[in-house]
Amino acid sequence: MAYMTRQRDRPLGYLLNRVAMKLRHEVTATALEPAGLTFAQFVCLQLLAQSSGLSNAELARSAAVTAQAMNAVLQSLQKRSLVTRPATVSSGRARPAVLTRAGSALLTRTDPGIGDAERHLLGKLDEQDRIDLRRILAALDD
Repeated sequence: MAYMTRQRDRPLGYLLNRVAMKLRHEVTATALEPAGLTFAQFVCLQLLAQSSGLSNAELARSAAVTAQAMNAVLQSLQKRSLVTRPATVSSGRARPAVLTRAGSALLTRTDPGIGDAERHLLGKLDEQDRIDLRRILAALDD
């Protein structure tokens, strides 16, 4: 394949990755670092806010990290009382994680900074393009 010089001709995966990395950097600097969160911790809290009771393995798959990495994230969140997990379970090994009130409140406090980061990143787009982008990405996520 010939080297592509025009941005719009670059592979979709490349463009999505570049935008995701820019957003991650902006969100981390604007909203997460001030809240004392890493990006991985934020993703974990978001996943639990959407679907409570996920296991370590389910969270790891959804966040595209190893089970060991997610376990470290969960342990750090538990130490801060942002997530709870039972010490033992009656059957199996999976210990479902649940977002605490403190975890939910912290996520809510990050909302303004997240919005600022998104607006900064999407500043080159007009309002209709921003709406369309969200709609298109949501359709691809289903």
